[in-house]
Amino acid sequence: MTSLEKIDSSKIGGMATGIILCLFGIAAVGYELWPSGQHVKVTTVFFSDDDGKTFYADSVFNFPPYSHNGNQANRAFVYKCDHEEFVGFLLRYKPDARKLLQDAYNKAQSSGVDPTQPVMSLMATNPIRYGGVEIKLPGETKWGPMPGLFPHINSPDGSTSYPVDP
Repeated sequence: MTSLEKIDSSKIGGMATGIILCLFGIAAVGYELWPSGQHVKVTTVFFSDDDGKTFYADSVFNFPPYSHNGNQANRAFVYKCDHEEFVGFLLRYKPDARKLLQDAYNKAQSSGVDPTQPVMSLMATNPIRYGGVEIKLPGETKWGPMPGLFPHINSPDGSTSYPVDP
């Protein structure tokens, strides 16, 4: 086999491998995005009533800040790193946004409707999601606006961290 034939055969093999990998990638993405017929209801989230020192799971329909064990509770976004789980940041609703959410929840409850869809849809709107919330890091005193994306959270030991759900 001449060197030109070797190059041509390796090009064909490389192209075939590339096509197979692309098809595999498309199939994997399609599998992840394909509706399964089941809708997952995320109705439990983390909260903290001690400024992020500890956290607990409770109903997403407790719109923070709310009273828990005599303390003010706020939504806790929990992260995990190599050695531990920790609160990365806290979230609370501004009074107007909290009232809108509570009213939507109460309306659904009084109508006998599952509040998940209407309340979660309202939570996802830009006026609530960005303009209606404030966040802060545990131990900080100042609350600030929610950035466009979730803040990047570093783990206490410097290792890679990722968010976890209850």
